[in-house]
Amino acid sequence: MPETKAEIIVDVAEAIGNQLEMSELLASLNGVLTPIIRFDAIAIVILEGEMVTAHWAHVEGVARQPGESVESFVDRYASHIKVESPPMKVPVSDHPITEIMKSGAPYVALDLETHRQFDSDEPLFKAGFRSYIDLPLIKQGQMIGTIKFLSRQKGGYTGAQVDLLQDISNIVAIAVSNALAYEEIKRLKEQLLLENRVLQEEIVQRSIYEEIVGSSSSLQKVLAAIEKVAFTDSTVLITGETGTGKELIAHAIHRRSPRSDRALVKVNCASLPAELIAS
Repeated sequence: MPETKAEIIVDVAEAIGNQLEMSELLASLNGVLTPIIRFDAIAIVILEGEMVTAHWAHVEGVARQPGESVESFVDRYASHIKVESPPMKVPVSDHPITEIMKSGAPYVALDLETHRQFDSDEPLFKAGFRSYIDLPLIKQGQMIGTIKFLSRQKGGYTGAQVDLLQDISNIVAIAVSNALAYEEIKRLKEQLLLENRVLQEEIVQRSIYEEIVGSSSSLQKVLAAIEKVAFTDSTVLITGETGTGKELIAHAIHRRSPRSDRALVKVNCASLPAELIAS
């Protein structure tokens, strides 16, 4: 190896330490490892009960579009090489993680052409990969998933290379945990913004009709009419006996109109001479 093990680990830590977007993290990781061990793809799955879910993937030479989900990325890649997209979620028993959980050691598949032990190996073989190393991601003594290094060549991995990747996976586990936390914070923030928007709309909606109380079918028809005319530039004639709330209706129309941020000018026609009104 061109560098000592410690130097390589430092390089990896520097490359991925501040990455919160996992697609960029995996690309940076592969860039550091390429001069040492050549891999064509890296994938990360997360353990969720009795299932493992594909969470991130990087394939050399295939750019991931900004904000693209792993499902979209995998579908696009599968379509490009004309194979069926692999399932994004599989049972633990169909994935090497079941062996890793028993032994606590990495799982190495040296030749997928002659030996495919797990159901999840078949889609990898069809996608052109011929070997891989799957390593546990451990955080605070608990396995959160695995990281898989894949090659289109049959494996000739040395024990030193596997040991190096095991040490690197310990660093990646921290980065993955941080990225998961970042995704959850981002999701909660988006949810909060959405809920806030809905609440603001509800407040506005209530304030429009806060002085109009009633649930009769006749009143509901009036409110529906307000909704229809408020956004138009049409002149609206409001009729009704004294005290029936014509001014409230006018206020409601104004609040729903594009001119709601400007003043509503009220004129008492009863105080104007008939000749002036006519003019």
